[in-house]
Amino acid sequence: MTHDQTNPAFFETGYSNWKDACADFRQHEASDVHQELAMKFAHFTSGKSITSQLSVHTAKEQEKARVALQKMFGVVRFLGRQGLPLRGHDDAEGNLQQTLKLVQQDSDALRAWMSHSRHSKYTSPDIQNEMLSMVTHSVLRQIVRRVQTAKFYSVIADKTTDSSRKQQLSVCIRWASDDLQINEDFVGLYEVPKADADTLSRIILDTLLRLGLDRHLLRGQCYDGASVMPGNSSGVAKRISDIESRAVFVHCMTHSLNLAVQDATRVVKHGVAKQITLLRDILDLTREVINFIKASPKRCRMVQDLQSKEHFHASPEEKPSGLRPVCPTRFTVHYQSLQSLDNNFELLDSALDEISAEMTDETGSKARGFQRQLRTFETLFALEVAMLVFQLTDDCSKITQKVDASALDSQHAMQNVVGMIRNLRSTKSNQT
Repeated sequence: MTHDQTNPAFFETGYSNWKDACADFRQHEASDVHQELAMKFAHFTSGKSITSQLSVHTAKEQEKARVALQKMFGVVRFLGRQGLPLRGHDDAEGNLQQTLKLVQQDSDALRAWMSHSRHSKYTSPDIQNEMLSMVTHSVLRQIVRRVQTAKFYSVIADKTTDSSRKQQLSVCIRWASDDLQINEDFVGLYEVPKADADTLSRIILDTLLRLGLDRHLLRGQCYDGASVMPGNSSGVAKRISDIESRAVFVHCMTHSLNLAVQDATRVVKHGVAKQITLLRDILDLTREVINFIKASPKRCRMVQDLQSKEHFHASPEEKPSGLRPVCPTRFTVHYQSLQSLDNNFELLDSALDEISAEMTDETGSKARGFQRQLRTFETLFALEVAMLVFQLTDDCSKITQKVDASALDSQHAMQNVVGMIRNLRSTKSNQT
């Protein structure tokens, strides 16, 4: 105990200056010596040991740390759910740090934790990755519990290439609840070192093993039409069927529809030797015209200005949408691109006319060529036919991609499309 500037009469010689007693008492009560002795006396009379008092203090600190950590997990879960990166080029300016600063405004515990300099704040890259891993495992455990309750399940797998040009295999589990509600859950994305049947089948089986799902309860497989997947002799489907024969392979309905539409639009045979390339040509022209406009900010701005002038008094619902690029791989989503060309047909004609008049180089020549081609009867006729066909296939594609769509639903949807197209070709339909 230290005796600083406090009057020694209170702890050594005894007090006798009763004339100024009130002032001296107030000064002594505010002194460090008095507060220290009062605290020790209170602790002594309470009967609590120093160890227990330290334990209470530790428990309070742990509770504050627990609240702060829960807030941090909530932020990590939010960023992961939204697909946002936690860190940036500068960690202090990353999404995690900035979101934590926002949350601190409503959390005293988190604010105290983040401002403390004597302990780790649990925001290092390694701990962030560990938090993400813990959240991932928690979500996977919930999915697995639901699948195990349903007992039987199917697997859906497809290869894809990410932005770093690495090939990965996405795996989903499809299952039905007790009330026959269909569910599809994404369970992982795995890098593919070699895209052969043996490697892909091993990845799928290893995923089921890690999830704790019994492979003998597998009742379905769904892949695309790549030869390595459904091969009858040594494909992925055959290898898994050898382990569980009741795991029936189903070719992806949307992929089948896409292949059928692709073949139908590329070559349409008429008679013995003549081939009709009507749909193929209009798709190529639509792609080239839209890419020509999209390739230049100046040309895009020109079309937008013309659109604003043309539809100045129109409501947002009445204004046509902008030009939609043609997807080079999915033939069942071309309707939106064709529709955007049709809705902006006159604007495009005016824009191409201005470009050909202003530009004297190759750009002007291309614009004039596109304008002449768009003005032909063959183009206008092909555009109308293509919109009729692709609107039907686009609607069918949406049905086949629904989570609760069954094989029978997809089959009926495709049969309806075939029936409608045949009806459009009939003379009676054309007359009406």
